[in-house]
Amino acid sequence: MKRIFLLLLCVGFNFAFAQKDIGHIQAGEALLEKGNYDLAYNEFKNAVNANSKNPQAYYQRGRSLLYLGKFSEAKKDFDKAIELAPNTSAFYNLRGAALENLGDTLNAIKNYNKSISIDSSDARGYISLSRLLESQNKLKEALSIANLGIRKSTNQLTLFVIKGGVLQSMHDTTSAISTYKSALGKDSLYFGANYSLALICIDRNKAKEALRFINNAIKGEPENGDGYIEKGRILEDLNDTIGAVNCYNKAISLDTLNTFAYFSRGIYYRAHGNSTAAIKDFSKMIAIDPADADAYLSRGECYSDTNNCEAALKDFETAKKLSPNDPEIYFQIGLCQDETRYYREAIETFNAAIKLDSSNSQYYYSRGNSKYNLELLEDAKKDYLKALEKDSTNSGPLFNIGNIHFDKKEYEQAVKYYDKYLAIEKADADAMVNRAICKNALGFEKEACEEWQKAAALGNFDAKQNIEKFCK
Repeated sequence: MKRIFLLLLCVGFNFAFAQKDIGHIQAGEALLEKGNYDLAYNEFKNAVNANSKNPQAYYQRGRSLLYLGKFSEAKKDFDKAIELAPNTSAFYNLRGAALENLGDTLNAIKNYNKSISIDSSDARGYISLSRLLESQNKLKEALSIANLGIRKSTNQLTLFVIKGGVLQSMHDTTSAISTYKSALGKDSLYFGANYSLALICIDRNKAKEALRFINNAIKGEPENGDGYIEKGRILEDLNDTIGAVNCYNKAISLDTLNTFAYFSRGIYYRAHGNSTAAIKDFSKMIAIDPADADAYLSRGECYSDTNNCEAALKDFETAKKLSPNDPEIYFQIGLCQDETRYYREAIETFNAAIKLDSSNSQYYYSRGNSKYNLELLEDAKKDYLKALEKDSTNSGPLFNIGNIHFDKKEYEQAVKYYDKYLAIEKADADAMVNRAICKNALGFEKEACEEWQKAAALGNFDAKQNIEKFCK
């Protein structure tokens, strides 16, 4: 999901302007805090009309325009604010934000540096510049700016989190952990540091430690829905499904327009077999943001789960228009085409997925399945072997290569692949039955009967029939 983060920070001023424009500014700031950006813009516009010489009025109107995604208009307001008060650090900082969102990163960097040069104790310039450099993968430069800001500025906690994130990108997780803990030394409930440490613990399969950090994050910012979303995921790992869904519900109650909360709850419902509820959550995401490709992709997968390939394909095609370079979308379309027996079309679609991501084992495996269904057995086998090359733990190709040899009555080769498959999928009765048929054909009647007995104990009907026929 695309999420735009803007550093929209206000600054105090001592200008003695007319009471009327100050009243509009104060009203606008209150509306910004509540997320009422259009109404806030109107208040700041009234402030400009009341006093066209007040740089704060232009600055605040520019802030509201940033929130509204009107970056060109925002830049013009920051230009005017700087014209009226050229030595104000915050004005350059947010003009940099407008330029960055307009794609003019070179001038954005110049404005962030100007902000820092005017007031080296203000953390905001360092925060903006280090984040931009990190997004450009200039990690050493980003780290240098974050360190400089930590040394020189006040309110450094965000810079500790940025520094930790850069260190993680540089694969120095140990130093990142130390940096996050330095932030906690200043504020034990600081959300960003606790949240980041929780994510590291999750990556290391330390769910209980992750829960401790995320609980502290929630204590620090009880109105931040992201904390509850991450706690829900942790509780899922700890098999507390009721607690998990309650966390997702809490995040939604805090912000009914939080698409990530609906997404997380939808994924939860789908994972627990409730595709109907998941579809409702993904549909809510689409209602909030009709340009969210992930919402269409996820809803389409739910339709696929319920064998409604027609509805699934509509969602996948919409997702493809919104995100034409996402290989997973092509993969899901291919699965639907294969399911509805459009095997040649499926092969072409899997080709597109592989062109975008040649490292995914499942893409080769699924293309192999379509070829298998067209009885292109040697071509299918090549894809299965390619899938195993990409991921040796992918058991599906082993079973299907066994089936290819089985169909060709190459029983020794079939047994070889069934052996490998059953070493991973130890309780697959169908594979047991096929391997037993091969063993019986090779003259190992006793072993075959023993294997059919195991398969029959798992409820396999074919195994029972083979026992009656061959094991007297």
